[in-house]
Amino acid sequence: MPHNDMKAAALKALAWLADLQHGKDGCFAPIGSNGWYPRGGERAHFDQQPIEAHAMISACLEAYRQTGDERWREIAEAYWKCAVTDRGYYCTGGQTCGEVWTPPGELSARLG
Repeated sequence: MPHNDMKAAALKALAWLADLQHGKDGCFAPIGSNGWYPRGGERAHFDQQPIEAHAMISACLEAYRQTGDERWREIAEAYWKCAVTDRGYYCTGGQTCGEVWTPPGELSARLG
Protein backbone atom coordinates (compact mmCIF):
# COMPACT_ATOMS: atom_id res chain seq x y z
CA MET A 1 0.00 0.00 0.00
CA PRO A 2 1.96 3.01 -1.23
CA HIS A 3 -0.23 5.72 0.33
CA ASN A 4 1.07 6.08 3.86
CA ASP A 5 -1.70 8.49 4.88
CA MET A 6 -4.35 5.97 3.84
CA LYS A 7 -2.48 3.17 5.60
CA ALA A 8 -2.27 5.23 8.80
CA ALA A 9 -6.00 6.03 8.67
CA ALA A 10 -6.87 2.36 8.10
CA LEU A 11 -4.67 1.22 10.99
CA LYS A 12 -6.15 3.89 13.26
CA ALA A 13 -9.70 2.76 12.39
CA LEU A 14 -8.78 -0.90 12.89
CA ALA A 15 -7.21 -0.14 16.27
CA TRP A 16 -10.38 1.70 17.33
CA LEU A 17 -12.56 -1.21 16.23
CA ALA A 18 -10.30 -3.80 17.89
CA ASP A 19 -10.43 -1.85 21.16
CA LEU A 20 -14.21 -1.46 20.93
CA GLN A 21 -14.77 -5.16 20.25
CA HIS A 22 -12.43 -6.42 22.97
CA GLY A 23 -14.44 -8.03 25.77
CA LYS A 24 -13.77 -7.78 29.48
CA ASP A 25 -12.31 -11.29 29.42
CA GLY A 26 -9.92 -10.32 26.62
CA CYS A 27 -11.94 -12.20 24.04
CA PHE A 28 -13.29 -10.92 20.74
CA ALA A 29 -16.75 -9.46 21.41
CA PRO A 30 -18.33 -7.97 18.29
CA ILE A 31 -21.39 -5.78 18.69
CA GLY A 32 -24.54 -7.88 18.44
CA SER A 33 -27.22 -7.10 15.89
CA ASN A 34 -29.98 -7.47 18.47
CA GLY A 35 -29.93 -3.85 19.59
CA TRP A 36 -26.55 -2.85 18.11
CA TYR A 37 -24.72 -0.16 20.13
CA PRO A 38 -26.62 3.13 20.20
CA ARG A 39 -24.60 6.19 21.07
CA GLY A 40 -24.53 6.54 24.84
CA GLY A 41 -26.38 3.24 25.26
CA GLU A 42 -25.63 -0.39 26.00
CA ARG A 43 -24.07 -2.65 23.43
CA ALA A 44 -25.86 -5.81 22.33
CA HIS A 45 -23.98 -8.89 23.48
CA PHE A 46 -25.57 -11.53 21.25
CA ASP A 47 -26.77 -12.07 17.70
CA GLN A 48 -23.36 -11.26 16.29
CA GLN A 49 -22.79 -12.38 12.75
CA PRO A 50 -20.04 -15.01 12.22
CA ILE A 51 -18.77 -12.94 9.29
CA GLU A 52 -17.71 -10.26 11.78
CA ALA A 53 -15.13 -12.56 13.36
CA HIS A 54 -13.85 -13.57 9.94
CA ALA A 55 -13.60 -9.97 8.76
CA MET A 56 -11.82 -8.80 11.90
CA ILE A 57 -9.34 -11.68 11.81
CA SER A 58 -8.65 -11.03 8.13
CA ALA A 59 -8.18 -7.30 8.70
CA CYS A 60 -5.76 -7.88 11.58
CA LEU A 61 -3.75 -10.38 9.53
CA GLU A 62 -3.52 -7.89 6.66
CA ALA A 63 -2.41 -5.18 9.11
CA TYR A 64 0.28 -7.58 10.34
CA ARG A 65 1.41 -8.28 6.75
CA GLN A 66 1.55 -4.57 5.99
CA THR A 67 3.32 -3.45 9.16
CA GLY A 68 5.06 -6.45 10.71
CA ASP A 69 3.60 -5.26 14.03
CA GLU A 70 3.14 -8.38 16.21
CA ARG A 71 0.14 -6.74 17.90
CA TRP A 72 -2.01 -7.47 14.85
CA ARG A 73 -0.96 -11.12 14.62
CA GLU A 74 -1.61 -11.57 18.34
CA ILE A 75 -5.07 -10.01 18.04
CA ALA A 76 -5.90 -12.24 15.06
CA GLU A 77 -4.79 -15.37 16.92
CA ALA A 78 -6.66 -14.38 20.07
CA TYR A 79 -9.83 -13.60 18.11
CA TRP A 80 -9.61 -16.93 16.27
CA LYS A 81 -9.26 -18.74 19.60
CA CYS A 82 -12.20 -16.88 21.12
CA ALA A 83 -14.49 -16.88 18.08
CA VAL A 84 -13.79 -20.38 16.84
CA THR A 85 -11.99 -22.55 19.37
CA ASP A 86 -13.40 -21.48 22.75
CA ARG A 87 -16.67 -19.75 21.82
CA GLY A 88 -19.02 -22.03 23.73
CA TYR A 89 -22.04 -20.72 21.82
CA TYR A 90 -23.97 -22.09 18.91
CA CYS A 91 -23.68 -20.63 15.44
CA THR A 92 -27.01 -21.00 13.67
CA GLY A 93 -27.86 -20.58 10.05
CA GLY A 94 -26.10 -21.46 6.88
CA GLN A 95 -25.89 -18.76 4.25
CA THR A 96 -29.02 -17.06 5.50
CA CYS A 97 -29.82 -13.83 7.25
CA GLY A 98 -30.30 -15.96 10.38
CA GLU A 99 -26.63 -16.75 10.93
CA VAL A 100 -25.92 -15.55 14.44
CA TRP A 101 -24.05 -16.53 17.60
CA THR A 102 -26.64 -17.63 20.11
CA PRO A 103 -26.12 -18.06 23.85
CA PRO A 104 -26.44 -21.58 25.26
CA GLY A 105 -30.01 -22.62 26.02
CA GLU A 106 -31.57 -20.19 23.55
CA LEU A 107 -31.12 -22.08 20.29
CA SER A 108 -34.57 -23.68 20.51
CA ALA A 109 -36.22 -20.25 20.46
CA ARG A 110 -34.58 -19.56 17.09
CA LEU A 111 -35.59 -22.88 15.65
CA GLY A 112 -39.23 -22.41 16.54
